[in-house]
Amino acid sequence: MSSTKTSELGAGTSVLFYLQSRDNLRTYVSSRFVYVRSHISSTSGHSETSTKVVVGSFGAQYVLGERVSIFGELGLGFSRLTTTSTFTVPAASRGTLVRTRTGIGMVLYF
Repeated sequence: MSSTKTSELGAGTSVLFYLQSRDNLRTYVSSRFVYVRSHISSTSGHSETSTKVVVGSFGAQYVLGERVSIFGELGLGFSRLTTTSTFTVPAASRGTLVRTRTGIGMVLYF
């Protein structure tokens, strides 16, 4: 019987720039960078993965009232994944992923 340990640690930052405001509608662009490192180990080997993600988005926010607004955004993201592993056969791999991103949400002000 083998035991497996998994750990993951990540950090990210985002920047939001408002472009234009008309009545209760504001448009914006945002960028995000995220870095995640994970480690898996067991009696049969271990693997380490690092992931870097960069996302750019365009969105709009509509103020419904003094304490509530809603938003929607569209974006494009790039992920770079690097893995090294000693499970069965020692190996290293890299990959790049490009994907679209959408989001909707509500902001509550207290």
